[in-house]
Amino acid sequence: MAESSSSADRVLDVLLLFEESWPELTADEICRLIEAPRSTTYRYIRILRDKGFLEKSSAGAFRLGPRLLQLGRIARS
Repeated sequence: MAESSSSADRVLDVLLLFEESWPELTADEICRLIEAPRSTTYRYIRILRDKGFLEKSSAGAFRLGPRLLQLGRIARS
């Protein structure tokens, strides 16, 4: 993954990890993929969860949250 220069960039990097073929990721997977310390990764996840961009699945992994659907509807209008 390309190096990002700010926390905002890194938070967006987390969102961009999700794909149709990879709709859920564990915190450990996110940590490994963005090559960030565990504490930093959990901070990014918490920010995204608090804003509705991520939610925790029943399996304990994370998936995209309802706020992204809302933004998608706004973008289409």
